[in-house]
Amino acid sequence: MTEKQPTCSKISSSEFLLSELPDDSPSSSSAETVNSKEQIVENQQQQKMEGEDIDLYQFEQEALNKINSIKCEVEHLKEEILIFDKDTLKSLFGRYEELLILKTLDLDDIETRGVDKLKENRRATVLFIQDCLKLLDSKINDPA
Repeated sequence: MTEKQPTCSKISSSEFLLSELPDDSPSSSSAETVNSKEQIVENQQQQKMEGEDIDLYQFEQEALNKINSIKCEVEHLKEEILIFDKDTLKSLFGRYEELLILKTLDLDDIETRGVDKLKENRRATVLFIQDCLKLLDSKINDPA
C-alpha cells in the first residue's frame, strides 16, 4: 500500500502566493495586477483574523465550561456541608477540605489568556471555594 501524502491547505507566506499569480496578463495593466495581488493578500489576512476570532471564541467557551463545571461541583460540596451535622463534618473534614483545595488547583490550571471575562469568572469561583472552606471551618468550630 502506498500512503497518501497530506495536502497542505495552509500557506504561511503571502509572498509565495503573490509569486504564484500570473504577472503577464495581456488584458491587464501592471497597476491592476498589483491592486489585485494586494486585494488577495487583504482577503487572506481577513480570513486568518476571522479564523483566530473563532479559535478565541472556542477557547473562551471551553474555559468557561471548565470553570462552570468546577463551580457546580463545589456547589454540590457546599450543599453536603450544609446538610451534615458537626460530628459528621468532623469525621469528613479532611476529605472536604482536600476536595475544595483540589478544585482551587483545578481552577489554577485553566488558562485565561488575559480574557477579562474568564479571569472574573475564575476569581469569583475561587472566592466561592474560599467561602465554602470558611463555612466548613465555622460548622466544625461552632460551639453549639
